[in-house]
Amino acid sequence: MTSPALDQLAGRVQAAARLVAENRALRALLQRGGDALAPEAAEEDLRISALTAANDRLRGQLIALHARIEQAEGPAARDLERAIWAFLRASVAARPSASTCGTGQRA
Repeated sequence: MTSPALDQLAGRVQAAARLVAENRALRALLQRGGDALAPEAAEEDLRISALTAANDRLRGQLIALHARIEQAEGPAARDLERAIWAFLRASVAARPSASTCGTGQRA
């Protein structure tokens, strides 16, 4: 394989690993918020398209949970809200920026 091909393969492996980690973290937050989750086969299907579809569904559920938590009172709600914001910040930081996409470098 040539170097560009290896870089592309490495990028796909990193993307899949990031999505698996994000999906696990999303499920943990949703369970912490009391959302019942249907078992998903997303972790068994490591295609980026399947992982991305699961990530999109989970993020949609997180948005609904976040809206509910913002309206809730009490320290448990504030703790979960902080955890949601921490996840969102970490998620953005883990994604490659447009200027480094395809270069194998991280921002």
